[in-house]
Amino acid sequence: TIRAGMVLVPLGIINEFHEPSTFFGALRPETERHIIPTTWRANGVGFIGSFDSGIGFRIYVLEGLIAAKFSAGGIRSGRQSGAKAIAEDLGIAGKVEYTGVPGLNVGASVFTGNSGQGLTDSLGNKINSPTTVFSIHGILARSGFEIRTLYAYSSIGDVIRLNSALEFSGSKSVGEEQFGYYLTFGYNILQ
Repeated sequence: TIRAGMVLVPLGIINEFHEPSTFFGALRPETERHIIPTTWRANGVGFIGSFDSGIGFRIYVLEGLIAAKFSAGGIRSGRQSGAKAIAEDLGIAGKVEYTGVPGLNVGASVFTGNSGQGLTDSLGNKINSPTTVFSIHGILARSGFEIRTLYAYSSIGDVIRLNSALEFSGSKSVGEEQFGYYLTFGYNILQ
């Protein structure tokens, strides 16, 4: 199936299914708020599909992030969310999941692309700021019990030049790498 328009970037567990009834508690896990900046949506085009074996996939070409809005807290503010998006630099996002066993979902996802969007240094040279976000996850649901785990990693290139162009230093600097993980347990008492 081809999908085009405003799409949810297929990363992690929560970004595509982000309403409160799909995660435990009132707040999203920190890892899926700061490293995977949920809810992350973008203009894009791509393919989604699945096989009888229980393997599903999604792959998109979409607007990239905008490095000029990154911060010491990560890439979250760099989401463009479609409206008036700068698409000088595009990204690719993809996800593969296995759901062939009832109650089991394991998968991996990645976004990668330059995030400079025309940003230049003091000499007029383009700052690419290549950005990659990667995650692996697992969900096991049985008899009302559910276990979820996720590991996420992000990296940003050209950070020295990026921080210089944005006049960031010290604790205000954009970092090169972030990672996080979580393991949660839940039980559906209403079942």
